[in-house]
Amino acid sequence: TLSYLQTNDIAHRAYYLRTSDRHEIDLVLELDNRLCAIETKLTSLPKLSDLDRLEKIAGLIKADHCVLISRTEQPLNGKKKASLDIKSFIAWLGANF
Repeated sequence: TLSYLQTNDIAHRAYYLRTSDRHEIDLVLELDNRLCAIETKLTSLPKLSDLDRLEKIAGLIKADHCVLISRTEQPLNGKKKASLDIKSFIAWLGANF
């Protein structure tokens, strides 16, 4: 993900977030003054509750997008949140930023 942004000369900042009560976001990308909260899972069957949890924590930083990246074979792509495999996520980045 970060190498894609660097290779394509897309200005960005990358962060990791962990709250005092141990909630975390694996990667927070700042692109075009928008925040994208990203969680990664090794599973091929991500749970909707994982995406809901990410969305709740992302609300703390007022993230514009929430994306759960996994090995899923059934991507879900909504306006503010998505559950995607890495290839679909790269395409999503290219289309949105």
